[in-house]
Amino acid sequence: MSIETKDDRPSNPECPWLPRTIDQILFKDNNRDFKKAMFQKIEKLITSRCFSLELLRISLLLELMHGFKKKSKMTEESRLRFNIRGSIFEMLKDSLQTFPNSKISTLTTSSQYYDPARNEYFFDRDPEAFNFILNAFVTGELHVPKHMCGAVIRQEMEFWNIPKDSVSECCWQVYFRFEEQVEYLTEIKRDEAKHQVLHTPRDKTNKDGIRCVVWNTLSNPGYSNVAMVIIWYYFYLFVVGLSTVIFCLSTVPELRTVSYLSDLSEHNVTKITNLKLRHLLFEDPLPVLLAVEMFCLLVFTFELILSISFCPRRLVFIKKWINIVNIILVISMWTTLALELDKEEIIENHSASHVYLITKAFNMLRLLLFVRLERQFKAFRVLLLAVRASAKELLLMCLSFMIAVLIFSSLMFYSEIYFTDSSYYNIFITMWWAIVTMTTVGYGDLYPTTTVGYIIGSLCTMCGLLILALPVAVIASNFSSYYACNNYRERYINFTRRNNISKSD
Repeated sequence: MSIETKDDRPSNPECPWLPRTIDQILFKDNNRDFKKAMFQKIEKLITSRCFSLELLRISLLLELMHGFKKKSKMTEESRLRFNIRGSIFEMLKDSLQTFPNSKISTLTTSSQYYDPARNEYFFDRDPEAFNFILNAFVTGELHVPKHMCGAVIRQEMEFWNIPKDSVSECCWQVYFRFEEQVEYLTEIKRDEAKHQVLHTPRDKTNKDGIRCVVWNTLSNPGYSNVAMVIIWYYFYLFVVGLSTVIFCLSTVPELRTVSYLSDLSEHNVTKITNLKLRHLLFEDPLPVLLAVEMFCLLVFTFELILSISFCPRRLVFIKKWINIVNIILVISMWTTLALELDKEEIIENHSASHVYLITKAFNMLRLLLFVRLERQFKAFRVLLLAVRASAKELLLMCLSFMIAVLIFSSLMFYSEIYFTDSSYYNIFITMWWAIVTMTTVGYGDLYPTTTVGYIIGSLCTMCGLLILALPVAVIASNFSSYYACNNYRERYINFTRRNNISKSD
């Protein structure tokens, strides 16, 4: 756009002497070449004869241009200045409307943070985090940096009164990861606190007494590095493993001999024809196996009596599920031994035989005593915590599995209903088939015989794989998170312990 200087027709009522074209350039088009053109015009006017009149017009025009520039220029009153630990930040006051209830929006010159000498607000906060807070005022969303701890961002948001719903959707994972880690650590600490309750005597003044020492020796392998504590712990686990092996070997016919624990009449011997029952009732384990079994039973009984006697919190001790299993195991083993001394009663009395078989099966509960490994091996305890944390997912898996079993069992039953050779006599049988198929066991005792049945069986297998495989990833993820948090916590505890020892020395 060119600037015409010869057109002196007035266009501005306030300045009738202002040329029309220059007026349009200055107040409407805001041409960037205006200043350059004006300087060129000044040079021409200086060499011209009408210097005084034109020079007056030019000077007035320059004055107007300077006022326009000053008016459009951002003033200091429109900005806020912050000093965050020596780092200077500035922002427009117009951005305060993004979060009107925040601390920044409510700042005044009478605030305790205001420095009148420097006309700024000083805060002893993290300058890097404050930069993201200011960005939230500009964009309306808070973006959480991945390299910064979530606790720092959480504290900054609470200090500046930034609402939590302002966190951007793309940063939810980084923002809530901090909460997940806190939950994992809280669960680990809560589990350790429950375990420590058993080792805390009611009378804390007697925490080094004989009772407390015996109790920690029996139940807490990390109580001391004394050889007796370590030997007892591993000896007990060895007895549990040995007892399990003996229990399995005692069912082998070649390792059983004629009954010598009780006398049997000829009538009772010929009364039972079932081969497995004859081996179980009319034969006893070899004396060596029985002696080892009795030794293991005495160790379990001795350990249980000592634990109950020396435990500082007996009620808490009895409520723990592993101790309930231990009590049931000892009772069932002694009951089984008592019944084996009088097998005549087992053969003649059906109730006694049922009790004998039930208690015999309960003897396998000794395997659960290996759970005590979690006291020494932290990874085993983390696995139990991960399974417990995945209870909802496991419950959902069981519910989905049962729904799928009911659906496919009904479809299979009615798809084979016209075939008399089919083995599916009712839906309960097809439910068994669906469970075996979905778990990919496939015994082969039941199978479809029609094309539709084959299709339903294929769909049933694929659904079973999906339903059972998906929760495994959740459990693995929980285990990985618990294991990492517990590992870091153990490293911190060991570091603190070594540091305290070095200071004491």
